[in-house]
Formats: sequence, C-alpha cells, structure tokens
Amino acid sequence: MNDDLYRKWITEIIRSLKIDNVTLVGVSFAGSVILKTLINSEDKIKEVYLAPPAFIINGNPLIALFKVFIPMKRYMETKKN
Repeated sequence: MNDDLYRKWITEIIRSLKIDNVTLVGVSFAGSVILKTLINSEDKIKEVYLAPPAFIINGNPLIALFKVFIPMKRYMETKKN
C-alpha cells in the first residue's frame, strides 16, 4: 500500500466521532492499515489486535522489522509510562 487513504479514512472517522480508547482489529491487509493508523492516532487507540499483516508473510523481513516491530515496541513502551 503506497498511499495512506485507508489510514486517513480511519483517522478521520475516529476524530469526527470524537471517540477515545478505540480498539481496532485487523486481519492481513487491514493489519497493515491499522499499524499506519496507529502511527498518527496513538492517543486515541487503546489497543490493537493483528492477524499477520500481508507484508510480514509475503514481504521482506527487514521491512517488517522497521515498519512493524520497532514501532510496535515503541508504542508498548509509551503505554507502560
């Protein structure tokens, strides 16, 4: 996914409905969309549940490391504080 249309759409819905503590569930491609949404809306998102995003299974493991696991670790660390 080269564009951020889905991420922007989800972010817009969350903000326009003025909801906090959102739980998002994503399977495959939706998982990667949720991770991109999490980057810009982490203050509104309480938790996420992911079934393997498509690029983890089919893609380059280094890309998965930098796009998924490192941001996820950072997110987990900020929520501990």
